Amino acid sequence: MGNVDQASVGRLYADFMATGDESLLALFGDEFHDHVSDTRGPGVWLLVKQWLDESFSDREVEIHSVATDGDLTHVWVTVEGTHIGSAFPWLANRPASGRRVAWRQVHIFRLADGQITEHWAVRDDLRVLETIDAPSTLEPN
Repeated sequence: MGNVDQASVGRLYADFMATGDESLLALFGDEFHDHVSDTRGPGVWLLVKQWLDESFSDREVEIHSVATDGDLTHVWVTVEGTHIGSAFPWLANRPASGRRVAWRQVHIFRLADGQITEHWAVRDDLRVLETIDAPSTLEPN
C-alpha cells in the first residue's frame, strides 16, 4: 500500500471520479472501512469505478474545497457527466437519458499512518434522479 498526505487526497479523489485513475486505490489500508456501503477493504472502489464508467460519460470534477481537521480530510466537489446508463443501484435501472447532470458531494477520509482507513460521504443523489427523470422541455412541432 502507498502513503498519502492529506493535501493530495482531494486531487486523487477528483482524478478517480473524472477519469477512473486508480492511483487513489493504492492508498487504502487493508482494514479500510467504507461507511457509505458499510464494507471493508478497498475493493468497493473498483465497483464504484465500474458503476461510474457504465453510468456517466464525459465526467468532469470541480473541487470546491479540501480541508483537514486532525486526521480527517474533507473534500467538497461537483461531479458532472452525461447519463449513459444506470449501473448504480440507486439509479434503479433507469434508461439512459443522455442528459448532463451535476452531482454535488462531500467526502470525508480518515488517514492513519499515511493510508486512507475510513470514508464517509454525503451526495446529492436526488438531484441526479430529478435531472434524469425530468420531463423533456422540448415542444412538439
